[in-house]
Amino acid sequence: LGLPSGALRSRAGGQSVVFAVNNGMAEELPATTGFTTDGFTEILNANDLQDRQFVIEGQYFLNNGSRIEIQ
Repeated sequence: LGLPSGALRSRAGGQSVVFAVNNGMAEELPATTGFTTDGFTEILNANDLQDRQFVIEGQYFLNNGSRIEIQ
């Protein structure tokens, strides 16, 4: 499983996170990353993140629990 590299954000301590949509709210989830190629990053903990919808644009302005409107 991979995500567009721009969907990943860095947090303090170098932890990578992604934002999933959960009942119209942003849910910040840890992402363990692998290789990056052609604009996509491998997600090594994919089993923990399966069957989710991820925010791939506009996540610079999100915090855990922010309301999301899908465009």
